[in-house]
Amino acid sequence: MPFACKVCGYYLDKDEGAGYICPNCRALGSFERVELKKGFNTLFEKALETCKTTYEKHRAEKGDSWQTCDYDVLVKKFLEEIEEWRQIPGNDLRFTRRTPNFPLVQSKAWHVDFAQRYNIEELVDIVNVALMLIERLSNNVGK
Repeated sequence: MPFACKVCGYYLDKDEGAGYICPNCRALGSFERVELKKGFNTLFEKALETCKTTYEKHRAEKGDSWQTCDYDVLVKKFLEEIEEWRQIPGNDLRFTRRTPNFPLVQSKAWHVDFAQRYNIEELVDIVNVALMLIERLSNNVGK
């Protein structure tokens, strides 16, 4: 049966970690059983919820400066985020414990988990900057 975090709404398709720490907002014991969601919408909702949580965290730190900064600054930031993602060791998950610049740990499972989390963080940053660019562009359409 699926679970959702009561704090942030993060959705788990099955009992994988429910009752422990929410991987999205880090709330402890915040999962409750919910109706089963299916398909792309679930995946899309999860991704957007993660993007929104990250955006809100950054917004608390930096405010809405992206709305008034030079458009070129956002484009540069977008390209930087893509480059950061491209530089993740093993971002295609085809790596070994000997991958350069990758922390030495004991298990391949830890490597996969680390790489997946790091990839997700960087991809979320890319999506968020892309959404900022879309918003800035859409504000100028027809003007």
